[in-house]
Amino acid sequence: MWKLWRGYVILQLEALDTARVLRRMLSAGIPVFCVRKQNETTATVGVYARDVRRLRPIRRRERFRMHILERHGLPFWWMRMRRRPVLLVGLPLCVIALCVALARIWVIRIDGAVRTDPAEVLEQLAAHGLSVGKRPKGAALIYAADDLSAQLTEAARVTIHRDGVILEVSVQEADPQHDRVDWSVPADIVAKKEAVIVSVETKRGQAAVQPGQTVQRGDVLISGHVVYSEDKTAYDTHADGEVLGACVYTADAELPRTVTEWVPSGETVSVRSVYVCGIPLWRRRIPYAQYRETGERTVFVSAFGLPISMRVSTAAELCERERVLTEGERREQAELYAVNDAIALVPTDARICSIHTVEQTEGGTTRVRCQIVTEERIGMTKEYKNE
Repeated sequence: MWKLWRGYVILQLEALDTARVLRRMLSAGIPVFCVRKQNETTATVGVYARDVRRLRPIRRRERFRMHILERHGLPFWWMRMRRRPVLLVGLPLCVIALCVALARIWVIRIDGAVRTDPAEVLEQLAAHGLSVGKRPKGAALIYAADDLSAQLTEAARVTIHRDGVILEVSVQEADPQHDRVDWSVPADIVAKKEAVIVSVETKRGQAAVQPGQTVQRGDVLISGHVVYSEDKTAYDTHADGEVLGACVYTADAELPRTVTEWVPSGETVSVRSVYVCGIPLWRRRIPYAQYRETGERTVFVSAFGLPISMRVSTAAELCERERVLTEGERREQAELYAVNDAIALVPTDARICSIHTVEQTEGGTTRVRCQIVTEERIGMTKEYKNE
């Protein structure tokens, strides 16, 4: 470190007796280091930059050749920088701007927000000075986490963690509170759709259907009017239980003749992006509405002690083009459309048991029909008046 501060050079000495030259240098009080002997007449030696002029009397006396191979240290760096005033001024400004930028928040990540609106979380954070481009002050993270936990109705706990320029907000939502059931009101469990009964589990009330029975919408599945026998008096209750039924969802799709594809137009542009510490700072704008990036490569640059990288890729413009399908592709596309349309009808909580597709021709038109059989809860509560 001290040698870099004072500046030093690596010299190549050529003399009949290099050892004698080194002894003369030491006798003159010139420190030497990094001595390497290449052969009998050549050696490399390191000396401080200010001692190079003191070698002139020794050079005239000993008759040796001297050549500077390398220059290191702050004095030489300063001499080079004086020839570049723009870089000399821009370097400290760049460092200052980077320090200011790294002290602020540039990315906000919200995790765990399923029922919570992310816009509401961002609004609450902005009220505490936590938004993109701003610098957090004091204990703003602690106060913001406490206020978010108290003000967000769906959140049980909110934690906020800052990792450099990234603010991570973790929302732990509370279990949804179901509406309170008034068990004193008589009610039946009725079918909400057509299905074939798979199983009936009765907790309160009396089962009105058996497995394998087909029911229509509105049919009573578990009755709230309980009749055990003629000896015991019938009574009404709020029916409770779970009824699983097998439901069928159907969707049709015609065989398409053409399909629209995105194909390269032949126009390409080189895309460059600059990242500092893995954070994107600049990216070239791609002038295409639809494009495909290929051939991405990363080049790392070690500058100013910061991990700076440049990612270079090629963006190819895509344009729409219709292509005539073959007979096999028409059936495949129609089957894909029918399956997607049928799956869209299936509730999220249903379990798909089977998917079956069949090709049908009606009135000269060929269609592909998809039938999906599911197993799901088909019961819903329906209150009634006790007469």
